[in-house]
Amino acid sequence: MVPPETPAPVLRRIRRARAAAISALLCLGLILPLADLIVPLDPSPVLEERRGLAPPPKTPGSWAEVLAWPAAFEKYYNDHFGFRRFLIRGFGAIKVLVLRSSPFEATGESRLIEDAPRGETDLERMYPPVVLGRDGWMFYGEYMMADFRGLVGMQYPEMLQWEKHIEDRQDWLRRRGIAYLFVAVPDKQTVYPEYVPEHIARYRDRTRLDRLMTHLARRPDLHILDLRPVLMEARKHHQIYWRTDTHWNDRGCMAAYNAIMDRLEALLPGVPRLGPEDFVETHAVGDGGNLALLCAIPDLLREPGTALWPRVWERVQMTNDALRPERARQPVASNYPDGADAGVVIFRDSFTTPLIKFFSATFRRVAYYHFTEFDTAIIEAEKPRLVLDIISEANISRGVPPNPEDVVTTGVASWSAGRETLSPAETRRFQQARDRFLAAHPDR
Repeated sequence: MVPPETPAPVLRRIRRARAAAISALLCLGLILPLADLIVPLDPSPVLEERRGLAPPPKTPGSWAEVLAWPAAFEKYYNDHFGFRRFLIRGFGAIKVLVLRSSPFEATGESRLIEDAPRGETDLERMYPPVVLGRDGWMFYGEYMMADFRGLVGMQYPEMLQWEKHIEDRQDWLRRRGIAYLFVAVPDKQTVYPEYVPEHIARYRDRTRLDRLMTHLARRPDLHILDLRPVLMEARKHHQIYWRTDTHWNDRGCMAAYNAIMDRLEALLPGVPRLGPEDFVETHAVGDGGNLALLCAIPDLLREPGTALWPRVWERVQMTNDALRPERARQPVASNYPDGADAGVVIFRDSFTTPLIKFFSATFRRVAYYHFTEFDTAIIEAEKPRLVLDIISEANISRGVPPNPEDVVTTGVASWSAGRETLSPAETRRFQQARDRFLAAHPDR
């Protein structure tokens, strides 16, 4: 039996309704983004941009500013158009959770770079900022992954520079009766290389940190602690780095804390330390770390974790009374009346942030500064018995931070303002020294 045909008036009404629905959706798509600029409607959380967003353009006051205004407004609109965060989150969710790929793209050519500072464009573009590894692990890409593959060399002059940098600080502090320890923290891919994606094969096994630690091993008089062996042992018992973050977790911090305190027994005899019984252990599932945040979906990449809090933490007072030189990046300090009677100054990067509660519950006074801010005024104001440099592998690979002029001693390797300050004659001399060194030590 042939079904009866739909009457023409009914078809016209269906077509009109469909056209009206499409028109309404198009109008909604045009109006909502504009409305979100005026009244925030996007419920999505703030994104981790890694850059400053374009400010609104100023009212033009000249003909040149009038001509430049459209371009300035376009930049502003591109960074603030309605539901931008929602769209970026959706893109990140589809790429990571559905397609299992990074929402970022690499735009540079992967090639061998024997000696390139961190800021070189090709290094930044070799790999995307976030690399998706195996079994749900995520890694920071760019220059860190290039270094992991062995594509970035460290020349002999730079190793000499690091050696002199540490020697100058240690000698300057020793003359004032202050102990010093330089601590090198390995990156996540160094401790968990098996979770790096298979397509990122290593060109050679030696990274910049490998070369530097091998070079510094010939100087047993320098107080240096390489945490790689400690953490490689600790990972046999616990997961010590976050899956969705570049940093270690509290288990990794505990292993590092114990290793540092072991070394301090020789530098500061009699300093008490926290043991396992001095911590309260809690377990929880939380949002993903900074790599998940870069993908704009930390709430969709949650992971379990263990927190270790000192039992005395409620008696530790975190303050902002640390000395603030002009270039200081918001230093913090801690005061714990029952702590060891030894003031400590720690120059650190983000890896030390979860370690703050460990050291602050151990010593009576600890001041924390960014590792680029070593300043004699800080040391003289705090009058510590101990200074720690705790720097991650990534920041070690970026180059040597300068020492203050009154800390630097004379010597062929004491240049500390960067390779670009060398004269052509000095550059040739260092290159010749490097060639002689590599000829005598091909394994390096």
